Amino acid sequence: MQEQIFSDKAMKKLKTADDLEQYIRLTNPGAWLILGASLALLIGLIVWAFFGTAATTVEARAAVINGEMHCFISSDEYKLIKIGDPAYINHTPWIVSDCSSMPISKEAAYELIGSDFLYYELITSNTSYQVTLVPAQGNPDSAQTDLYGLKTADVVIHTRSVHPIDLILNG
Repeated sequence: MQEQIFSDKAMKKLKTADDLEQYIRLTNPGAWLILGASLALLIGLIVWAFFGTAATTVEARAAVINGEMHCFISSDEYKLIKIGDPAYINHTPWIVSDCSSMPISKEAAYELIGSDFLYYELITSNTSYQVTLVPAQGNPDSAQTDLYGLKTADVVIHTRSVHPIDLILNG
């Protein structure tokens, strides 16, 4: 009698033909969905890095004092502002026309403002720098703004705008 080295089950499997034309699934659809979403996010970030902008802004309160729009900025934020920077009051464009070269004390600011309400709305630090704003030229919305109808308004001054890729490459 012949001695059998392999089991009958193994021998039957060896003799049957493999179905080589059958589709083999290497990954499930969920993995493809995650890969597609990750790729779309990466492409979006790359496009934003080259074509998008990141703005540095300074926010303050502004008011009409002696017929001009003024805001008072702390010394840390004042270092960022320069004459000609665009500013927005109620989404209306304005321009920084003047920046005081010396800080103003709380007492001097109170004398300049002349109103308790405006003083407490505008002054946020012990020493502030006075920034004067004028309406943007050529913009009809700025020219029609009723300065005297405003008690105080939020102002956003755009100090710098860069492409995010510049921040990455230039450190």
